[in-house]
Amino acid sequence: MGSGISQRYIDAPNWWDLLDQLSQMCTEIKRPVEYYGEEFSNPEIGTEFVGPYRDWAWNDKGIHNHFDERVFEEDGGKDKYLKYKVAELLRDLSPDSESDLPTEYESEIDSLKKISPSAVITTNYDTLLETVFPGFERMIGQDIYSSDSRKVGDLFKIHGGISDPNSIVLTQNDYKKFNEEKKYISAKLLTYFTEHPVLILGHSASDENIQKILYDLDRMIPTEENDLIDNIFLVDYKKDPSDLESRNELSHEELIDVGEGRRVRVNAIRAHNFEWIFDAFSQREEAMDEVEVNKIREFTDKIYDITTKNAPRRKLNFERLEYMSSDENLEKLLGFVPIDNPETVEGLRQAGIPIGEGEISTEPVEDINQRLNAATRDYTSNNSLIDRRKTILEFRKRISDLDLNQTKRDFLLRSSLRNSLQGADWMVGYGDDIQDELKQIIDDPELSKSVQQRLEYTALVLNNQDLLEYLHKNYYPDNGLLVGPRLTDLIDQPIEKRVARYGSGTNILFTEDEVTTSELIGNEEETERLLNICSDILIEEENSDDTPEPSNATDFRKLELVKIANNIDSL
Repeated sequence: MGSGISQRYIDAPNWWDLLDQLSQMCTEIKRPVEYYGEEFSNPEIGTEFVGPYRDWAWNDKGIHNHFDERVFEEDGGKDKYLKYKVAELLRDLSPDSESDLPTEYESEIDSLKKISPSAVITTNYDTLLETVFPGFERMIGQDIYSSDSRKVGDLFKIHGGISDPNSIVLTQNDYKKFNEEKKYISAKLLTYFTEHPVLILGHSASDENIQKILYDLDRMIPTEENDLIDNIFLVDYKKDPSDLESRNELSHEELIDVGEGRRVRVNAIRAHNFEWIFDAFSQREEAMDEVEVNKIREFTDKIYDITTKNAPRRKLNFERLEYMSSDENLEKLLGFVPIDNPETVEGLRQAGIPIGEGEISTEPVEDINQRLNAATRDYTSNNSLIDRRKTILEFRKRISDLDLNQTKRDFLLRSSLRNSLQGADWMVGYGDDIQDELKQIIDDPELSKSVQQRLEYTALVLNNQDLLEYLHKNYYPDNGLLVGPRLTDLIDQPIEKRVARYGSGTNILFTEDEVTTSELIGNEEETERLLNICSDILIEEENSDDTPEPSNATDFRKLELVKIANNIDSL
């Protein structure tokens, strides 16, 4: 989805209008945007505005206070002042809830929601789509690379978003970096593009963003030149309904020049009103309408783990498989039609769902060590890891009650890394074998590339050049998430700078206290206090239906790196 959608529903500016507003707002910009447009492209204009916005922020500091004090304190490039104002502009336009959406398009937006897409991919910075698809998990920046493409209900903000202003792709350098990393995004998105119909909204056929993605897809998908990619549908918006002479001309094929002599043919739909298009894409059984996307995401994770990790190690029940092969029976098994005693675990087992078989039980257990022992046994026999961050954080809260040994630490460390944590609590006190263990984790093919990315920062904080060089020698540049050898250049820097290398700044944002990671170095008690608070926030987010705030998870990982730094002598 592109800017045309936000223009339609919340009257957001297009790129040129945004630059125009930025030029008028800043007292240090003396010429209209048209002046810059004669010489520069849009990203180049964004680059030209960086200096004036920085000057405006500092000249205005303490006088009119057009910039929040935290902007000056946060790490980030010189462009952070410009991006702060972009976020501020669009935040004022973004709806806080569904009730803020325009009544004029209420029916059309309802039809859009009923599509329940597997994923939403957008270049928009605003939060309109978070409001339209409240059950979807927002992915920005590094979260996109570490996300699992088999999941449903992800919202990929590939150009960043106002919830993290530093992530916004706006300047020439931003686009250079984005284009360098684009192939990894395209490879991830290829899964969606090949397995699902794709509806492109808010972009024109001449949009450079669409052309670049289609170029990558054309190279990845084996087709003859100019062959139709029949599952891609581009909506061609017509502002004037009279441009649509007859319904017979609403649908056609569009040949798009994507550069380097390559052209891609896709389905195109001309429309002034989108409701009928959304209705066509949302045709399905009524019983599916009320299924929450976040519940489906959790369920597919369970199914994936059972079929790829647990099932291959067990005997197959062919009678159950034959029973499940029926569409009607499968719907029953998945809970889309009533079953007897659906509220009991036994009722679900009788329905054919293997609850509790090879999984960590979610039933209450009085003794936290019994839970950990059961989970660890499953790990040693089936190599099964915890698949919910909440469970790990609950173990962490009771760490003083845990009867830990090396196997349990290994299990909890790997489970933490798998769930986008650093695993600091389980590293501390691990012993002399920690480097060998980290190398084994780095080499584990069942863990994602994002685990290697997290361990890259751990190695930097530990001042462990051997581990960094091992990681880079064996996995860089094949793993595009790794920073690479230039990170090794920081190995002799002070610990504060090594910790600060992670994330988009040293500030811990979830707390109202103005605290930085540098201030926490050497302060173990305060670090632990903040870790506990942030842990509770993450657990509460997972229990809630609201969209999680990505910066909270980033803050937790920052604090974990501080904890590693504070315990470096024991590692």
